[in-house]
Amino acid sequence: MNKPWEIIEFIPYVCQHWRIPVIACVSALTLTLAISLQLPKRYTAKVVVSIEPPAGSDARMVAAISPVYLESLKGYERVASSDSLFARAVENFHLKEANPSEPIEAMKRRILKISKIRETRLLEISATLGDPHMAHQFAQYIAQETVAMNRQESAAADRDRASQVEHELAESRLRLDKASKASLGSARSAIEALQSRNDADQDLLAKLRLELAENPGDSAREVAVKAAVVELEREISTNEAKIDAASARREREEAEFNIAQSEYASLSNRLLDLQAAAGTGGERLRIVDPGIVPERPTFPNVLLDVLLATVIAAAGSISYIALSFSYQRRRAHDALFR
Repeated sequence: MNKPWEIIEFIPYVCQHWRIPVIACVSALTLTLAISLQLPKRYTAKVVVSIEPPAGSDARMVAAISPVYLESLKGYERVASSDSLFARAVENFHLKEANPSEPIEAMKRRILKISKIRETRLLEISATLGDPHMAHQFAQYIAQETVAMNRQESAAADRDRASQVEHELAESRLRLDKASKASLGSARSAIEALQSRNDADQDLLAKLRLELAENPGDSAREVAVKAAVVELEREISTNEAKIDAASARREREEAEFNIAQSEYASLSNRLLDLQAAAGTGGERLRIVDPGIVPERPTFPNVLLDVLLATVIAAAGSISYIALSFSYQRRRAHDALFR
């Protein structure tokens, strides 16, 4: 029917066979309506969970959340749709008893749908069941358990961080105690003893030198005094070297003590900060829309099914009439030129 007069001829032909599309549409409508009304109804309940940024976040940072960050929140879909959580929900609502032979994976695909709404921080949890009240309760259960799991995971992470810092703090305390004992230990006493002995040697050396200066003529005494002077000078030099070494050691011990004290104070403050910030380190989940008990079934969609069946029936009947029209025209054409 690619010529205008063929189309003009086709319209009356359709009018002559108007019963075919009418019967097809009425039959399709009636059959589809009957089947749709016999199918078991399913209701879908929805609950919306908000993924809040960590507590204490800068308001400017929250306002400037990037698409990359929003995309990363899709990981919460996996949390809400975890097999273990769904299995607990199935057991809690005794759904396996109604379909004991259905695999839980197939049941999950049929009942549960989790999706993060695009470019938002909202997580939508949908549950589809034959009982609208149970569907609503099931969706709420999944949402509540997801929030609880996130809270527990956040608390566990906080405990792990605090436990690690407590372990480091205990080790730092041991180092501080060791450094404190060392800085208050034998080094100070050794320095004081050496210094006292050195002072006494210095006094004796001064007296011997004075004696040599006052009695230069007594040769026997002079030799003994000179020998004593040499010995005292050697001893004083040795003691001064020991004092320098002990002082250097004491300085190192005091430096180690200061470092250990600073490290211990830093870890103590860090632990206090972790304890004060417990539960605020990661995203927080909150149910912002608990949903309602659905009143209209989502399956079957009777109106849509009837309209679709009617359109298909009308298109099919018109196509049948068009084929019949073309066939009759070919036969008439062949008979004309035979």
